[in-house]
Amino acid sequence: MPKNYIAFILIFLSLLIISFVISFAVIRIISNSQDHILYDSAIIIDDEFHNIKVQFKSPKEINDVWQKGNNHSPEYDYKVSALSYKKDGSCIIIVPPPRDWNDHIILTKIGHEVLHCQGATHEKSL
Repeated sequence: MPKNYIAFILIFLSLLIISFVISFAVIRIISNSQDHILYDSAIIIDDEFHNIKVQFKSPKEINDVWQKGNNHSPEYDYKVSALSYKKDGSCIIIVPPPRDWNDHIILTKIGHEVLHCQGATHEKSL
């Protein structure tokens, strides 16, 4: 078999594999963007609090506040990574400090807790 045919076959197979990987990635992105369909309604915001305070604490301190606020009830015997509560006309959000401006996980948690401060609650999936 001439060298040109072998090179052609290798390039063709490489392009076939690359197109398969890209197709799979696009399908995953599309299916992940449809996750919100599991819920029966949109987030409802009551616009309750305009005074929101953010406190940065360690994960252990966050869970200590969580357990204390729930009187160490066995019903709430699980770990949380962020929380918010209402006190004296304000809403206090407690999260770990973001590592940098691109710490999307912590910044998303702050946004999640802001929605709770505004009255949004977790929905049950269908």
